[in-house]
Amino acid sequence: MQLLIVYLSVTDISVALFHILPTTIHKVFFYFPNNVPVCRIYRFITVVELYASSFVLIITALDRYISICHPLTAHIWTNKRVHMMTAGAWLCALLCSTPQFNVKLVKYGEGYQCNPNLPSELDVLAYSWWAFCSVFFVPLLLLIFFYGRICYVVWQSMRGRECVQSISNNASSRYIRKTNKCRISSQPSENQVKKYSNMHDKNAVRNPRAICQGVSKSKIKTIKLTFSVVACFIACYTPFFTAMLAGSYNSLYIQKESEYLIPLVGLTFPSL
Repeated sequence: MQLLIVYLSVTDISVALFHILPTTIHKVFFYFPNNVPVCRIYRFITVVELYASSFVLIITALDRYISICHPLTAHIWTNKRVHMMTAGAWLCALLCSTPQFNVKLVKYGEGYQCNPNLPSELDVLAYSWWAFCSVFFVPLLLLIFFYGRICYVVWQSMRGRECVQSISNNASSRYIRKTNKCRISSQPSENQVKKYSNMHDKNAVRNPRAICQGVSKSKIKTIKLTFSVVACFIACYTPFFTAMLAGSYNSLYIQKESEYLIPLVGLTFPSL
Protein backbone atom coordinates (compact mmCIF):
# COMPACT_ATOMS: atom_id res chain seq x y z
CA MET A 1 0.00 0.00 0.00
CA GLN A 2 2.84 2.42 0.87
CA LEU A 3 4.40 1.90 -2.53
CA LEU A 4 1.12 2.70 -4.26
CA ILE A 5 0.76 5.86 -2.18
CA VAL A 6 4.22 6.93 -3.37
CA TYR A 7 3.25 6.27 -7.00
CA LEU A 8 -0.02 8.16 -6.55
CA SER A 9 1.78 11.13 -5.00
CA VAL A 10 4.32 11.24 -7.82
CA THR A 11 1.51 11.08 -10.38
CA ASP A 12 -0.42 13.93 -8.77
CA ILE A 13 2.71 16.07 -8.52
CA SER A 14 3.27 15.48 -12.23
CA VAL A 15 -0.30 16.69 -12.84
CA ALA A 16 0.53 19.94 -11.09
CA LEU A 17 3.83 20.41 -12.93
CA PHE A 18 3.00 19.16 -16.42
CA HIS A 19 -0.73 19.87 -16.72
CA ILE A 20 -1.81 22.77 -14.53
CA LEU A 21 1.31 24.91 -14.85
CA PRO A 22 1.72 24.83 -18.67
CA THR A 23 -2.04 25.04 -19.26
CA THR A 24 -2.33 28.08 -17.02
CA ILE A 25 0.62 29.79 -18.71
CA HIS A 26 -0.81 29.00 -22.14
CA LYS A 27 -4.28 30.34 -21.32
CA VAL A 28 -3.16 33.40 -19.39
CA PHE A 29 -0.63 34.71 -21.90
CA PHE A 30 -2.53 33.48 -25.01
CA TYR A 31 0.77 32.74 -26.72
CA PHE A 32 2.40 29.65 -28.14
CA PRO A 33 5.49 29.44 -30.39
CA ASN A 34 4.91 28.66 -34.05
CA ASN A 35 6.21 25.13 -33.70
CA VAL A 36 3.98 22.12 -34.38
CA PRO A 37 6.24 19.46 -32.73
CA VAL A 38 6.34 21.50 -29.52
CA CYS A 39 2.57 21.85 -29.70
CA ARG A 40 2.16 18.08 -30.01
CA ILE A 41 4.42 17.40 -27.03
CA TYR A 42 2.61 20.01 -24.98
CA ARG A 43 -0.86 18.60 -25.70
CA PHE A 44 0.28 15.03 -25.12
CA ILE A 45 1.99 15.70 -21.79
CA THR A 46 -0.86 17.76 -20.38
CA VAL A 47 -3.39 15.00 -21.07
CA VAL A 48 -1.40 11.88 -20.19
CA GLU A 49 -1.07 13.06 -16.59
CA LEU A 50 -4.84 13.14 -16.14
CA TYR A 51 -5.27 9.58 -17.38
CA ALA A 52 -2.38 8.33 -15.25
CA SER A 53 -3.73 9.99 -12.10
CA SER A 54 -7.15 8.33 -12.46
CA PHE A 55 -5.73 4.92 -13.37
CA VAL A 56 -3.23 4.83 -10.48
CA LEU A 57 -6.00 5.88 -8.09
CA ILE A 58 -8.06 2.91 -9.29
CA ILE A 59 -5.13 0.55 -8.67
CA THR A 60 -4.81 1.92 -5.13
CA ALA A 61 -8.50 1.27 -4.48
CA LEU A 62 -8.18 -2.21 -5.99
CA ASP A 63 -5.28 -2.98 -3.66
CA ARG A 64 -7.36 -2.03 -0.60
CA TYR A 65 -10.34 -3.97 -1.95
CA ILE A 66 -8.35 -7.19 -2.37
CA SER A 67 -6.56 -6.83 0.98
CA ILE A 68 -9.77 -6.35 2.96
CA CYS A 69 -12.46 -8.17 0.98
CA HIS A 70 -10.31 -11.06 -0.32
CA PRO A 71 -7.48 -11.48 2.21
CA LEU A 72 -6.63 -15.03 1.07
CA THR A 73 -5.49 -13.67 -2.31
CA ALA A 74 -3.75 -10.57 -0.92
CA HIS A 75 -0.34 -12.30 -1.06
CA ILE A 76 -0.29 -11.94 -4.86
CA TRP A 77 0.17 -8.16 -4.46
CA THR A 78 3.94 -8.21 -4.22
CA ASN A 79 6.14 -5.20 -4.96
CA LYS A 80 6.84 -6.64 -8.39
CA ARG A 81 3.14 -6.84 -9.18
CA VAL A 82 2.62 -3.29 -7.93
CA HIS A 83 5.37 -2.09 -10.27
CA MET A 84 3.77 -3.97 -13.15
CA MET A 85 0.28 -2.66 -12.42
CA THR A 86 1.52 0.91 -12.17
CA ALA A 87 3.50 0.54 -15.39
CA GLY A 88 0.35 -0.84 -17.03
CA ALA A 89 -1.64 2.17 -15.83
CA TRP A 90 0.89 4.55 -17.34
CA LEU A 91 0.96 2.54 -20.57
CA CYS A 92 -2.83 2.79 -20.85
CA ALA A 93 -2.57 6.52 -20.16
CA LEU A 94 -0.02 6.91 -22.96
CA LEU A 95 -2.24 5.01 -25.40
CA CYS A 96 -5.34 7.01 -24.46
CA SER A 97 -3.43 10.25 -25.01
CA THR A 98 -2.20 9.48 -28.54
CA PRO A 99 -5.04 11.47 -30.22
CA GLN A 100 -3.41 14.59 -28.81
CA PHE A 101 -0.64 14.30 -31.39
CA ASN A 102 -3.18 15.51 -33.96
CA VAL A 103 -2.96 19.25 -33.29
CA LYS A 104 -3.07 22.56 -35.12
CA LEU A 105 -1.77 26.06 -34.46
CA VAL A 106 -4.39 28.81 -34.62
CA LYS A 107 -3.29 32.42 -35.09
CA TYR A 108 -4.23 34.43 -32.02
CA GLY A 109 -3.02 38.02 -31.74
CA GLU A 110 0.75 38.12 -31.94
CA GLY A 111 1.13 34.43 -31.18
CA TYR A 112 -0.63 31.11 -31.67
CA GLN A 113 -2.98 28.82 -29.81
CA CYS A 114 -2.23 25.10 -29.65
CA ASN A 115 -5.53 23.28 -30.19
CA PRO A 116 -6.59 19.72 -31.06
CA ASN A 117 -7.12 19.25 -34.78
CA LEU A 118 -10.66 17.87 -34.86
CA PRO A 119 -12.51 18.26 -38.19
CA SER A 120 -16.01 19.00 -36.91
CA GLU A 121 -17.92 19.94 -33.80
CA LEU A 122 -19.28 16.39 -33.66
CA ASP A 123 -15.73 15.06 -33.38
CA VAL A 124 -15.03 17.56 -30.60
CA LEU A 125 -18.15 16.43 -28.77
CA ALA A 126 -17.34 12.72 -29.19
CA TYR A 127 -13.77 13.14 -27.95
CA SER A 128 -14.94 15.25 -24.99
CA TRP A 129 -17.37 12.55 -23.90
CA TRP A 130 -14.70 9.88 -24.35
CA ALA A 131 -12.33 11.82 -22.09
CA PHE A 132 -15.11 12.39 -19.57
CA CYS A 133 -15.98 8.69 -19.37
CA SER A 134 -12.42 7.32 -19.36
CA VAL A 135 -10.88 9.82 -16.93
CA PHE A 136 -13.80 10.60 -14.62
CA PHE A 137 -17.06 8.67 -14.94
CA VAL A 138 -15.83 5.05 -15.19
CA PRO A 139 -13.11 5.53 -12.52
CA LEU A 140 -15.74 7.09 -10.26
CA LEU A 141 -18.00 4.05 -10.61
CA LEU A 142 -15.07 1.75 -9.80
CA LEU A 143 -14.12 3.80 -6.75
CA ILE A 144 -17.69 3.72 -5.47
CA PHE A 145 -17.82 -0.07 -5.93
CA PHE A 146 -14.43 -0.81 -4.33
CA TYR A 147 -14.82 1.48 -1.34
CA GLY A 148 -18.46 0.60 -0.92
CA ARG A 149 -17.55 -3.07 -0.59
CA ILE A 150 -14.73 -2.17 1.80
CA CYS A 151 -17.14 -0.26 4.04
CA TYR A 152 -19.59 -3.14 4.05
CA VAL A 153 -16.97 -5.77 4.91
CA VAL A 154 -15.35 -3.63 7.61
CA TRP A 155 -18.78 -2.86 9.07
CA GLN A 156 -19.68 -6.54 9.32
CA SER A 157 -16.31 -7.80 10.57
CA MET A 158 -15.82 -5.06 13.16
CA ARG A 159 -19.30 -5.51 14.52
CA GLY A 160 -19.00 -9.27 14.85
CA ARG A 161 -15.48 -9.22 16.31
CA GLU A 162 -16.06 -6.47 18.85
CA CYS A 163 -19.39 -7.90 19.96
CA VAL A 164 -17.91 -11.36 20.56
CA GLN A 165 -14.89 -9.92 22.35
CA SER A 166 -17.07 -7.73 24.55
CA ILE A 167 -19.34 -10.65 25.44
CA SER A 168 -16.38 -12.85 26.37
CA ASN A 169 -14.68 -10.16 28.44
CA ASN A 170 -17.84 -9.27 30.31
CA ALA A 171 -18.58 -12.90 31.04
CA SER A 172 -15.06 -13.48 32.33
CA SER A 173 -15.11 -10.39 34.54
CA ARG A 174 -18.49 -11.33 35.96
CA TYR A 175 -17.23 -14.79 36.83
CA ILE A 176 -14.11 -13.40 38.48
CA ARG A 177 -16.16 -11.00 40.58
CA LYS A 178 -18.38 -13.84 41.65
CA THR A 179 -15.50 -16.13 42.56
CA ASN A 180 -13.80 -13.30 44.47
CA LYS A 181 -16.84 -13.06 46.67
CA CYS A 182 -16.46 -16.75 47.35
CA ARG A 183 -12.72 -16.26 47.96
CA ILE A 184 -11.67 -18.53 45.12
CA SER A 185 -8.24 -17.58 43.79
CA SER A 186 -8.17 -19.84 40.76
CA GLN A 187 -8.83 -18.45 37.26
CA PRO A 188 -12.03 -19.48 35.48
CA SER A 189 -11.85 -22.48 33.22
CA GLU A 190 -12.81 -22.38 29.57
CA ASN A 191 -16.06 -24.25 30.17
CA GLN A 192 -17.00 -21.91 33.00
CA VAL A 193 -16.34 -18.83 30.93
CA LYS A 194 -18.31 -20.35 28.04
CA LYS A 195 -21.22 -21.00 30.38
CA TYR A 196 -21.29 -17.39 31.51
CA SER A 197 -20.79 -16.22 27.93
CA ASN A 198 -23.92 -18.06 26.86
CA MET A 199 -25.84 -16.56 29.76
CA HIS A 200 -24.60 -13.10 28.93
CA ASP A 201 -25.30 -13.61 25.23
CA LYS A 202 -28.99 -13.88 25.97
CA ASN A 203 -28.91 -10.49 27.64
CA ALA A 204 -26.83 -9.09 24.76
CA VAL A 205 -29.53 -10.05 22.28
CA ARG A 206 -32.02 -8.02 24.26
CA ASN A 207 -29.68 -5.01 24.45
CA PRO A 208 -27.04 -5.22 21.66
CA ARG A 209 -26.22 -1.51 21.64
CA ALA A 210 -24.82 -1.74 25.17
CA ILE A 211 -22.33 -4.35 23.96
CA CYS A 212 -21.27 -2.84 20.64
CA GLN A 213 -20.65 0.76 21.60
CA GLY A 214 -17.06 0.52 20.35
CA VAL A 215 -18.18 -0.28 16.82
CA SER A 216 -19.43 3.20 16.14
CA LYS A 217 -16.06 4.96 16.21
CA SER A 218 -14.35 2.43 13.95
CA LYS A 219 -17.31 2.41 11.59
CA ILE A 220 -17.45 6.20 11.39
CA LYS A 221 -13.69 6.43 10.78
CA THR A 222 -13.90 4.01 7.86
CA ILE A 223 -16.89 5.78 6.36
CA LYS A 224 -15.18 9.16 6.68
CA LEU A 225 -12.06 7.91 4.92
CA THR A 226 -14.09 6.39 2.11
CA PHE A 227 -16.24 9.47 1.72
CA SER A 228 -13.14 11.69 1.65
CA VAL A 229 -11.54 9.76 -1.22
CA VAL A 230 -14.66 9.74 -3.39
CA ALA A 231 -15.64 13.32 -2.51
CA CYS A 232 -12.17 14.68 -3.32
CA PHE A 233 -12.19 12.85 -6.64
CA ILE A 234 -15.58 14.36 -7.53
CA ALA A 235 -14.68 17.84 -6.30
CA CYS A 236 -11.37 17.94 -8.18
CA TYR A 237 -12.57 16.63 -11.54
CA THR A 238 -16.16 17.87 -11.82
CA PRO A 239 -15.34 21.56 -12.50
CA PHE A 240 -12.81 20.69 -15.20
CA PHE A 241 -15.06 18.31 -17.09
CA THR A 242 -18.08 20.57 -16.65
CA ALA A 243 -16.18 23.35 -18.42
CA MET A 244 -14.88 20.95 -21.06
CA LEU A 245 -18.29 19.44 -21.89
CA ALA A 246 -19.95 22.85 -21.88
CA GLY A 247 -17.30 24.11 -24.27
CA SER A 248 -17.72 21.13 -26.59
CA TYR A 249 -21.31 22.24 -27.28
CA ASN A 250 -20.35 25.80 -28.11
CA SER A 251 -17.23 26.72 -30.05
CA LEU A 252 -17.55 30.38 -29.01
CA TYR A 253 -17.48 29.27 -25.40
CA ILE A 254 -14.22 27.46 -26.06
CA GLN A 255 -12.58 30.54 -27.51
CA LYS A 256 -13.78 33.03 -24.89
CA GLU A 257 -15.04 31.65 -21.60
CA SER A 258 -12.77 28.62 -21.26
CA GLU A 259 -9.69 30.80 -21.60
CA TYR A 260 -10.45 32.03 -18.10
CA LEU A 261 -12.50 29.21 -16.59
CA ILE A 262 -10.41 26.13 -17.38
CA PRO A 263 -7.16 27.41 -15.81
CA LEU A 264 -9.06 28.30 -12.64
CA VAL A 265 -10.84 24.97 -12.26
CA GLY A 266 -7.62 23.19 -13.17
CA LEU A 267 -6.10 24.49 -9.96
CA THR A 268 -8.24 21.98 -8.07
CA PHE A 269 -6.15 19.03 -9.29
CA PRO A 270 -3.26 19.35 -6.77
CA SER A 271 -5.71 18.58 -3.95
CA LEU A 272 -5.90 14.98 -5.14
